[in-house]
Amino acid sequence: LAVGVNLPAHLVVIKSTQIYNKEKGGYVEYDRASILQMSGRAGRPQFDKTGKVVIMTRQETVYLYENLMSGSQPVESELKNSFLYVRIQKNPMHYGIPSNLSEDQLKRKLKEICVQSINELVRYGMVTTDEYNYVLRPAGIKLRRSEKKFLNDINNETSSRIRYHVMTPGGKVKRRIQDDHEKIFILINDTLSGDPSNLDFTMSQDVKGICTNGSASSWDRQL
Repeated sequence: LAVGVNLPAHLVVIKSTQIYNKEKGGYVEYDRASILQMSGRAGRPQFDKTGKVVIMTRQETVYLYENLMSGSQPVESELKNSFLYVRIQKNPMHYGIPSNLSEDQLKRKLKEICVQSINELVRYGMVTTDEYNYVLRPAGIKLRRSEKKFLNDINNETSSRIRYHVMTPGGKVKRRIQDDHEKIFILINDTLSGDPSNLDFTMSQDVKGICTNGSASSWDRQL
C-alpha cells in the first residue's frame, strides 16, 4: 500500500507497525511517511466520503501513532535522505550552489530545486497537482488493458531489435507489463530500434507525446 500501488479502500487495517530490517538483524518500526501513505488509502475523495484506519501495534508504541494520526507529531522530510542531497553536500558548485551555506540554507536550496523540477513537469503536461501542490499524479500516457498483450510481445522479443527490456527485480525479462512507466519505457525502446512496430493511432499519439516531452525536457536542461 505504501509503494506506488493505487488501491483506495474504505477501511485500511495495518496489522503490524514493524518490518524486518536485514541490516539491523531484527524488526523495526515503519517510517512515519509509510504509515501515513498507507493510512491515506482510506476514504479517497473520489470514491468515498469517509474512511477508517485501524493500526495494530504494541502497547508501548500506541502513543506514537496516536500523535501521528492526530497531526501532533511532525513528519521529517525525506529530502535529506535523497541522493541529490548527498551529492549537493559533496559538490554544491556543480549545482550552482555556494559552498559556504549552512545546513538550513542548503535544505532551502534543495527544496527550490525540487519545486522547480515539479513546475517543469507540470508545464510540460507530464504530471498534475492538486490545488495546494501537495499531491502529484502522472498525466497523459496511461496503460490500457487492450495494449498489454502487444506490449508484452515487444518486451519478450528474443531478437536484438529491442536493446533494453523491462526487467524483474531478479534480473529476468518481465513477462507481463503492469505500469504506465513500463509502457513508456517499451515504446521508447521500440521507437529507437530503427525498425519500430506498427502501432495503432492511440499508441502512435502516445509515442508522439513521449518524444515531444522528452526532447523539450532535455533541451530545457541543456539551457
